[in-house]
Amino acid sequence: MKIYKVKNYDEMSKKAAAILAAQVVMNPRSVLGLVIGSTPVGTYEYL
Repeated sequence: MKIYKVKNYDEMSKKAAAILAAQVVMNPRSVLGLVIGSTPVGTYEYL
């Protein structure tokens, strides 16, 4: 597991979206377990 340190929620959202997008590009058959609630909303907006 990697831990990333970022300055704020917006930066975290961008980083998480980039990681998810890179995974799908590297392996389009990836199975992603996406969470619900308000925490990942920023990430989903960037995707």
